[in-house]
Amino acid sequence: SAAEVDAALRDVELVRCKFPVDHKRDVPPLAEELAGLVDPPAVVAQVLGHTALFYRPAPKPDIVLES
Repeated sequence: SAAEVDAALRDVELVRCKFPVDHKRDVPPLAEELAGLVDPPAVVAQVLGHTALFYRPAPKPDIVLES
């Protein structure tokens, strides 16, 4: 569900989600819809078969690079 993906994206920046559909061609539009349902929206980084990878940057980066 969108709430589960949203909660997972609060903990980590990348989340993998497998879609239980008959045809893998149905995954990209479902992944885009799910990415838009989380707040703030995520980005579909990759779709491979029945699996989509979602990305949302962390609100506060864990690593700070010095310039």
